[in-house]
Amino acid sequence: MPNVRSRVQSVGRGEAPRDAPEAYRSLDGYLREDRARAVLREQDNGQGILEFAGANDGEDPYPLVRERARIFGTVIRVGGTGDRIPVLIESNGVPIFGCHASRDVAKMLAHYLFEPVRLVGKGSWLRDAEGRWNVQRFKIDAFEPIKGTKASEALSELRAVAGEWTEEDYRDLERIRQGPKNNGGD
Repeated sequence: MPNVRSRVQSVGRGEAPRDAPEAYRSLDGYLREDRARAVLREQDNGQGILEFAGANDGEDPYPLVRERARIFGTVIRVGGTGDRIPVLIESNGVPIFGCHASRDVAKMLAHYLFEPVRLVGKGSWLRDAEGRWNVQRFKIDAFEPIKGTKASEALSELRAVAGEWTEEDYRDLERIRQGPKNNGGD
């Protein structure tokens, strides 16, 4: 109990190890999403140790955004119990908490530990005071490993693909690029 109390108090003072503030922000985000707030109190005397502002954190200029998306990163950890298996991804040196997968997807994803992947699924994002979008939750439906191919090698592979482009191919490409016309297609 003294270790937990000390760690929680260090979050409130802004002196906690890197993972503790991430956990605090995650819980605070869930409270904000649910339009709630909370205070962690001592059991014996009811004294407040740590306050979660949640919905009282000021008006968010952007609401929670939910959409299908892709996340690119390195698999750092896969594991847990239950039907939603937590997955920790690191993207550009920043850990992304809040990702989870079914047992089947997590089992396959575990084979790519410490390797780059593209995750596909549905996520929820909140924009912070600095204007950065942060993942609150991300359900991984599928993934694919990313090859560590250099750009020059990828270009060589593309150039090696045989085929002739016709004028019709270029017109099709231009139609795809421009999109449908007049809301009814072309």
